[in-house]
Amino acid sequence: MLIRTLRLLACILSMALSYGPGVKLHSQQTSESQAKPPALKDVQIQTPFVVREIKGTIHSVEQAPLQGAAFWIRLENGVEEGATTDRDGSFKLAAPRDPLGALVHPRLHQIIHDSAVSPGTYRFKATKDGFHSTVGTVVVSDTARKESLIEIQLQPGYQEKRETRHPQRELNPRDALAGLKANAGNRKLHQYRHSDVDMPVSLILGTVQTPEFSVTSEWYDIIVQAEKPLPFLQMQCMMGVTSGPLESNHCSSNDPLLQADWTVWDGEQLVGNGSIPDSCACAFENKYIYKSLGSFAGQAGKKYIVQVRFTKDGTPLNVANPHLIVIQHRNFW
Repeated sequence: MLIRTLRLLACILSMALSYGPGVKLHSQQTSESQAKPPALKDVQIQTPFVVREIKGTIHSVEQAPLQGAAFWIRLENGVEEGATTDRDGSFKLAAPRDPLGALVHPRLHQIIHDSAVSPGTYRFKATKDGFHSTVGTVVVSDTARKESLIEIQLQPGYQEKRETRHPQRELNPRDALAGLKANAGNRKLHQYRHSDVDMPVSLILGTVQTPEFSVTSEWYDIIVQAEKPLPFLQMQCMMGVTSGPLESNHCSSNDPLLQADWTVWDGEQLVGNGSIPDSCACAFENKYIYKSLGSFAGQAGKKYIVQVRFTKDGTPLNVANPHLIVIQHRNFW
């Protein structure tokens, strides 16, 4: 009887010792989860910056300068101009306004190219990988104080990585075999957006592929364009272009229907890949809704192919005549 009792006590002690570290580990995991920064989003600055010229600094919450952060403004003609911060986190933007270039007069070209941005009100966006974007308004005025600067603090965040394995190029994408009409490089066929690729697609499960197209050293966006044959709120839900919980309250549990992963290829070499963002990443016009799937950097002299794999059956959206578009970032946003 004594031996049996001792064995029982030893068993209970062993269970307690193994259980204790487990509880501690669970507590540690919960703490790390709570400490993880929120998912990436746009942070709005309500008060406009009033400056004489567009220059300033971008830093972290610890007041450390952020090198390589991007600052963009949208000009009146819709073109975006940007600058990148140096090692001190500072930037200065001068918008080129010389349509004739340096061919007519090199010195005059340099003066015009380096001239300050014209007085006016501009929307801006500051971004850096691993941080929330910051958006707001900047007013350029000749009456602003000379020492006025744009000072932006970027909050840390994270972006979920859905693709954990190295993506493979699909050899037989369905729309490449189906012979769907597509154009690459002929921007006259899509004059308004000046796109590099514009092709109709079906949003059925499977992979579509663009024709090969030439690129320059620019950022490119991969976008799905859709018309609006259905009620606007329904289209918002189906395409995943709601801007927040209030707009998504009326969506069904099956929304959004537009779900996709994408890859960009230079021959057999992977140039970039990603997944459709959960955020709006969208634009609206009278006739069209645009949803951005992602973006990539082009390298001058290269020829790329984009493959998009639709991971959810989006055939109810085919009534919206969806098009897959690849376009230089500055020509669209």
